[in-house]
Amino acid sequence: MANAFIGKLMPVYVALQSTKPTTAAATQYIRWGAVRDREFGPELDEVDATTDTSDGVFREYLSTFATHDVSLSGVTTTKAADNLDEIEDYFYTKMGAAEQVVVWVKIFRPSSDATNVYRSYEFPANMKTFKITGTYDDVSTWSSDLSGTGSVTVADGTANTPQNTV
Repeated sequence: MANAFIGKLMPVYVALQSTKPTTAAATQYIRWGAVRDREFGPELDEVDATTDTSDGVFREYLSTFATHDVSLSGVTTTKAADNLDEIEDYFYTKMGAAEQVVVWVKIFRPSSDATNVYRSYEFPANMKTFKITGTYDDVSTWSSDLSGTGSVTVADGTANTPQNTV
């Protein structure tokens, strides 16, 4: 399993804005720190297109809409570099103003391409939740769920190498 990698090498960045950050303004992304678990990926909705002339007992399906959901969770910390207060403030400010809580997400992972170091996924998303859990005898944790609202840009290369990945 020498080609495997740990989730710690998959940093998550977020731009707290509804417009796409430009290449020149890549500093608009901040590290979403203290992440333990991250799950993301596309899913296609489908409709049943089975008719009386369908083959045997098998259903026929058509893909309709796509979603790109993200689920993140981690440890609640007081380190400013983890940006948890900033992300939480953005969520509550937008929600309190009855606005959509739109962010731009950029997730990195090690690439299987020998000439590239990282593969990145960049897309707009609505933050649906931001929850903090304080268990009496355990570390305090947070979780957040996001729903992608647009196309995902997948890119390979060293130019998008994240900082502070370990």
